[in-house]
Amino acid sequence: VSGTQNSNHLNVFLQIRVKILGRLPEETKSPLLKLHNSLNGKSIEDFLTTLESAAEVCGIMLKKGDKKKERQAVFQHRQALTEHLKVTEDPALVLHLTSVLLFQLSTHCMLHAPGRCVPQIIAALSAKISEDHHKLLSKYQGLVVKQLVGQSKKTSHMEGGGAEKDEAEAVQKELLRLTPEVKELVLRSRKTSLTDEL
Repeated sequence: VSGTQNSNHLNVFLQIRVKILGRLPEETKSPLLKLHNSLNGKSIEDFLTTLESAAEVCGIMLKKGDKKKERQAVFQHRQALTEHLKVTEDPALVLHLTSVLLFQLSTHCMLHAPGRCVPQIIAALSAKISEDHHKLLSKYQGLVVKQLVGQSKKTSHMEGGGAEKDEAEAVQKELLRLTPEVKELVLRSRKTSLTDEL
């Protein structure tokens, strides 16, 4: 039912947009109708081309992207995340920062994502990082999830049995052991890329 309602709202919205465009002067109407039609197209390039011509007719100046500033922003973002990773010891944050940094290193694109997206980021990284690195990241993720589930159980029950406490301690020990290895996935790859650039 909600899909049909969304479709009806979309159709009404499109009809209203076409009516508004129909009331514009001819020199403005034609480029804006082309822009409206390009919204349904499959090509971003067509949309951007029609956007530029529509903006020009409407007297709007569009600023071109500055690749140098983009690279600088990506670099600064990576540096800030790397510095944060170096000083943090919280396993969930280590996993989050490492995943985001590995994504950025492998795609050269900044990524802002909440912690709940970490499993999807790790899945996307499977084709971009070595199998060993992916296994380490996945294992660490499993341990972080166990730790978080254990913490939520502890706070909801307030008493843990001996077996649960032993398991929580074993998970904590393994996380402590693996944390430097997980951090090195990013820190070592950065050092390697720096020596490659030299």
